[in-house]
Amino acid sequence: MQHIKDKIIQSPALHPIRFILYQLGEDGKCYPNCFGSISLTEVEQRYSQAKLELYGLY
Repeated sequence: MQHIKDKIIQSPALHPIRFILYQLGEDGKCYPNCFGSISLTEVEQRYSQAKLELYGLY
């Protein structure tokens, strides 16, 4: 079984995944996007879906 795993890992068809997302700026250059997250309090967790989405834009 290890022989099969090694062959799969060494396959030339596999490439590492790069999770960097870019956005094209007005100057024509690519800029990386930044994403983050926050923890919600118990009260904030009970917000309506629309309010949560607006809160996410903040």
